[in-house]
Amino acid sequence: MNNPRTLSWFLPALTALLLASAPGWATASGTNCTGLCDEAWQLDTAASDDPAKAIETAVLAYKEEKPKRPRGHSSDLASMYRAEDEASLGPLFLRPRRDELRQELIRRLTIPQQLRVSVVHGDILVDESRGSPRRFTPGEPHARVDAQGTANIRANWSGNKLVIREDYGRKVSNRETYALDSHGLQLIVTRVLERPAMPDITLRSVYRRSTT
Repeated sequence: MNNPRTLSWFLPALTALLLASAPGWATASGTNCTGLCDEAWQLDTAASDDPAKAIETAVLAYKEEKPKRPRGHSSDLASMYRAEDEASLGPLFLRPRRDELRQELIRRLTIPQQLRVSVVHGDILVDESRGSPRRFTPGEPHARVDAQGTANIRANWSGNKLVIREDYGRKVSNRETYALDSHGLQLIVTRVLERPAMPDITLRSVYRRSTT
């Protein structure tokens, strides 16, 4: 170990290992999570956007799709039967009705009152105090199947910001960004929902460190 060549290799490697394993360092790439991770955050409702107002604005602007009944000649029985069959299946391929969209947005934008972001063995855990924490591996996409279809999910660090994106295709996506404010005193969570025939919803939630 006293060999200068050995020391010149060993010391930088040891330093990198210690930095990667020290609290507050989120990933092996050295993204600094100090101040954001391992803190208990409480929603400041007065300083945050109102989800109910954002949802209602988007739903009122939503362009509901009407089923298109295929045309067939009354003398052509085969065309008539085919038109009836396609009309019966049509609603399966339509955009949701306005009331269905409202309920889906309410489920998506039920804002957690408490948050805690932590990193365990390189994985990101987002605990919203309403069930098991959501777990993500930075740079490793995965998929989830739900009522909306198949979501391709990716979480990454952009500087000191955590960005989580769910992409269903067909202009359906959800994005969350977790970042400290310029003073490092507040956690700002920005949620952006994209849906066809509806203006994007951007919702900003402000969290302060919990005193309890």
